[in-house]
Amino acid sequence: MHLEPYAFVDDAGRWNDQDAICLCGYLATGKQWEDFVPLWQSRLQKHGLSRLHMAEFYAEAAARGWDDAKANEVLIDIAGVIRDLKLIGIQVGLDAKHYKSLSQGRKSAMPKPQVACLQRVLRLIRDRLHQENFTGRITLVIDEEEGSVVSLYKDILTLRRNRQELGKY
Repeated sequence: MHLEPYAFVDDAGRWNDQDAICLCGYLATGKQWEDFVPLWQSRLQKHGLSRLHMAEFYAEAAARGWDDAKANEVLIDIAGVIRDLKLIGIQVGLDAKHYKSLSQGRKSAMPKPQVACLQRVLRLIRDRLHQENFTGRITLVIDEEEGSVVSLYKDILTLRRNRQELGKY
């Protein structure tokens, strides 16, 4: 990447309620994101969708009368935008069920699961950018739930202080 990198990531909901958590997203240049938005919107409109939220997609597809084959066909078509623009996918998963089973002493010796995922995502981004000989700063956009933004930003500040090799980005 020879231009400014932007990473957009989203989590899979509240980790306390799930057996596994993940933080996933895409890394691309500003130009790729500028190209992405109209193409993505066009592809959604082609299928009569105003947005795509995976937690709700299959229920919405069933309400439209789509069987699984049709729903998957639509997803593949929409995902073609990501493939065509060559966005770099980044994903991290953590076994929340295992974490919950640990003793309090073991839990306190490690970062909170959401911080561990964020830290790993930043490392993956850093490693990928190093392959491109990029050493500048990145723009990271995290889709957060209302009410969690303060906690999330505190986690980012903690990482910036405790992991300076990541914080400089």
